Amino acid sequence: MTNKNKIIIALVLYIIFASINYFVLGNYALVYAFENFFMLIFLLYVFVGNPIKDFFANRSSDIIRQIDQASESFEKAYEAKQQIENKLTMAPEEKRTLLNKINQAALNEEKELIEEGETLNKKIINDAHVLAKNEVIKTKVNLRRFTANRAAHLAEKKIIEKITPQDHERLGNEFIKRIKEERAL
Repeated sequence: MTNKNKIIIALVLYIIFASINYFVLGNYALVYAFENFFMLIFLLYVFVGNPIKDFFANRSSDIIRQIDQASESFEKAYEAKQQIENKLTMAPEEKRTLLNKINQAALNEEKELIEEGETLNKKIINDAHVLAKNEVIKTKVNLRRFTANRAAHLAEKKIIEKITPQDHERLGNEFIKRIKEERAL
């Protein structure tokens, strides 16, 4: 039976009940109320019955699936709890092992830092010696220049003080003589 046939039957029944109520009973208010109520239930059953059945069937399967998932989750959580409890019983031993590893790593790091510091210290001392030698050499060169300049200045001063006009003429003649000799070559 199709939905269209069900609707036609429902309407025919409704018309029959309404006619009986009106022509036979005369008091149609209470009968119409019941009649309308039953008609509403029938129409709901016809049009909404299958979707409601499907909804509750789907809802039941969803609830069963959720219960299954919750059971699986509970089992996994219980297994995880057991694993954690096992690890906690091993925790002191793992703690000792971990502390030993950390201490050994710290000792190795300390040894490396000391070696690196000693190497750096030797390099700094070597660099300081090289810089000191270079400074001594620069200072000697500067001191020689200064001494030579000072000596030349003092000699110039002494020469200027002790030179006589005859010495001027003799120096001039020697200079001219050297120039002539160089031209002759």
